[in-house]
Amino acid sequence: MLLWWIDVAVSTAKEVLWYLQICPPPKPLDHPQVSPPSEAPQEKPPPPPTEIVIPSPAPSLFALIIGIDEYKDPGVPNLSGAVADANHVEKFLVDVVRVKPENIKHLRNEEATRHVIIEEIFRMESDARIKKNDPILIFFAGHGAFGKVESSSEKISMLVPYDFKPVCTKEEEGQGVLDITLERLLANLADMKGDNITVTFDCCHSGSGTRTDEYDPTYAVRSVDLPPDYMIPDYILSNARATKVPDKFAMAGLASHVLLSACKEQEFAQERDGRGVFTKALLGQLENLGSVDKITYQTLIARLPDLGVAQHPQCEGINQSRILFDAKAQKPERVLYSLRKLSGDSEVYVLDAGEAIGIKEGSQFTVFKDLNVDSTPVGALVAHETSPFTTVMRRTPDSPSFELDKQGFALQTLVGNGEDLRLSIELNSRLLDVFQSVKDEMGRTDAAKRGIILVEEDENPDLIVAVEHNEVVFNITDPTCKKYGLERMPFEVPIDISIIYPILRGAADFYWLLHHTSKTNEGLLAKNVKLECFCLQKTGKWDKKLKPLLAPKGDNLIQDNGVMNIFVDDKSIYGFKITNEWKVPLYAALFYLDSSDLSITPYYLPPTAKANLVDESLPANDFLTIGYGSGGGRPREYYLRPSQDVDIGFLKLLVSTKYVDYSNLKQSSPFPQGHRADVVYQSERRPALWDTILITVVQRKRKSA
Repeated sequence: MLLWWIDVAVSTAKEVLWYLQICPPPKPLDHPQVSPPSEAPQEKPPPPPTEIVIPSPAPSLFALIIGIDEYKDPGVPNLSGAVADANHVEKFLVDVVRVKPENIKHLRNEEATRHVIIEEIFRMESDARIKKNDPILIFFAGHGAFGKVESSSEKISMLVPYDFKPVCTKEEEGQGVLDITLERLLANLADMKGDNITVTFDCCHSGSGTRTDEYDPTYAVRSVDLPPDYMIPDYILSNARATKVPDKFAMAGLASHVLLSACKEQEFAQERDGRGVFTKALLGQLENLGSVDKITYQTLIARLPDLGVAQHPQCEGINQSRILFDAKAQKPERVLYSLRKLSGDSEVYVLDAGEAIGIKEGSQFTVFKDLNVDSTPVGALVAHETSPFTTVMRRTPDSPSFELDKQGFALQTLVGNGEDLRLSIELNSRLLDVFQSVKDEMGRTDAAKRGIILVEEDENPDLIVAVEHNEVVFNITDPTCKKYGLERMPFEVPIDISIIYPILRGAADFYWLLHHTSKTNEGLLAKNVKLECFCLQKTGKWDKKLKPLLAPKGDNLIQDNGVMNIFVDDKSIYGFKITNEWKVPLYAALFYLDSSDLSITPYYLPPTAKANLVDESLPANDFLTIGYGSGGGRPREYYLRPSQDVDIGFLKLLVSTKYVDYSNLKQSSPFPQGHRADVVYQSERRPALWDTILITVVQRKRKSA
């Protein structure tokens, strides 16, 4: 390879970097040629006006706002703040978000019967005004309840409509709006109108209103205490479920919507002084922001003030990292971690994040006193000692001393040791821009950009960039991919650094997650966690919207060697089951990593909550289903691109004894462009363990007989 501006031939990537460093090429980076004389310049267009004002249209958001204070049956205690909450939500939408009033359907008290609530959600499916991916909000303030199923000992959550009867009855009138019914309605709505759906519930979604020692009598609880003999008739469920009854409403990981709920499963949603404490805090935060287009669902919940009661709002759903009411995900988020000073040591701090999320020794962070990343930072810290979920930090040599009240917040600015993408670039002068960009990035890695180091082709690179037929190609070196015949990504791109560079950035994040494993417990946790995949079949049963219910058929497709073979010609659909054989509950996240396009797709994510007070994904000695049954999520299909006969992907299951927010790991394919940017607060007793399980997914065409 000839570096033409200094007339030096090079034979290694290190030589290229050296000469780029000491003898930078002229700009632009083009090989010198004799250019033809330019044509006479055309007459200049008139300058733009001093100010151009383009009025923004009212947002195309549609909402169903439900508030119930007064109940028909005297056995259901009335509330005093649910209607006020609904009215305030509607006012906020009209005054601040500028939603057209005709786009809002409101149900108050006697208007909010079971039939009407279900019918209004169903009606949105066929509303011609609602276009694909228009934002939809469903808000409910009122009572929740938890009832036993007639033919089993299991219980199921429900919303309590105006005409609910707290007695055992076989009649459909008087029943609650069951969580499975809502799940099906939302899934069908998402199929028709897209998954830009926000559901907000200010009610208890599990336990009874029984008072505890912690209960404050000045608060009212939004939950109905049902009699011991209360039963949900089997026929109510027969068209709304495929396997076991869900453990709670809308398990995290649902792809159809984002759920903001007032409390954890076993907590109380409470109201005081004529308002629900959750809705009042939520609207207060949004009103302070003055806008909904700059904050994600996760960040919104994380920024809520202390509610003053034992109530911890939750954020659930695959799309919880999206901007509010926006179908476009933000990637990656600028994540803020909570930070506290180590007792008795003024120079040592503890970060509430560790190895499980990728923090390494040498990682550097900027420190803020609050969650506002645009405020002035007070100092900088470097990671000295990492553990699974926490990191011991000290001030960097150039950081001033600083004081924190109770806690601070840290934004990662430099990744630590061992986080680099090993990249090999063909020695071709046409790739000089790529060499230059990689050189510029080396030593300047930040939290959103994992490191890239240049290596030779024989030094175990993760990826090889080369030129073929005047296009850039990306050669795969992963041994598993090569074993099954995938040696090149099925995309060729122009020799254009603006296209190539985002692909390299996406590759750095992709290969980091692929190789991310626990170094501290040698697979201990994974030994008693089982990941299974099944083909799904129709059960012959249908829900009320004529959607077929699914159940597993056949054996587990994941072999003992950790490989899952799929024949895409079968056009099968697949679901997953995660079983926890430990006697302690666990958290879980499941991703699919596509080796052909570098995308990272979440199949299941746990919810998020303020201070990370989140219900476990996997109760002790229990299981979670994905794509069928009660666990949420959608079944999956696999396909081969027209140019492929085989494709390789990886299922990456991450499990831990403590909550870890992995939602910012997802990414769209960087071919040709990916998404980036925002701020999420992540805070931080059981043994501190985390682990991963990696399954290879081999997709093939069947051979002709």
